[in-house]
Amino acid sequence: MQSGANTTIDQSRALFLQNHPSIEELNWSPIGNPRILPTALPNLKSIVTNMQFLVALNDSNYGAGSSAGSTMNLPTPPATPSTPKGPSGSDFSVEPLPEVQRIRRQINTLDVISLDARLLLDLECLDRSCLRKLRLHIFDISTIYKVADAFPNIEWLSLPPTQSDSIYHESVSEVCPDYSYNARILYLWVLGSMA
Repeated sequence: MQSGANTTIDQSRALFLQNHPSIEELNWSPIGNPRILPTALPNLKSIVTNMQFLVALNDSNYGAGSSAGSTMNLPTPPATPSTPKGPSGSDFSVEPLPEVQRIRRQINTLDVISLDARLLLDLECLDRSCLRKLRLHIFDISTIYKVADAFPNIEWLSLPPTQSDSIYHESVSEVCPDYSYNARILYLWVLGSMA
């Protein structure tokens, strides 16, 4: 789903996604900050999106403050006393509501505009053992081993075409002179995951 309207269209799109749990492949970049339930899209396998949607999948409160990004317009409950009273006016305790269970989606392909390795490592919305294909648009060379450790089953990795660390670039060139820069990084990444 692609949109070219204002942020109010995100609400209907997010509601559609929540009402269709069988969706496995998604290519959608919301305009604003959508609010997605923590149990939405349980069968998602492949996603091409932007940071707003990925953060919304990871944090069910993301977008909650903006009416344009919210998928639910629930009425505000009436004011209630801070200490509930029983029928005779005596205090009684109210048990807190159980926390909504977050699901870990078995995403095997992830391509998120502006995704960097640090945010990837903080994600709780995906099962790390399922990720096979990863495209990072922003990359800090110091995180390669952390990504390799956290996502042990990556088979395909795409990194940005240029890196700012020229010293590292030279040392990688010495190790693998006949490979492209991305292949050299992948080579070192594989070596790091075997250590």
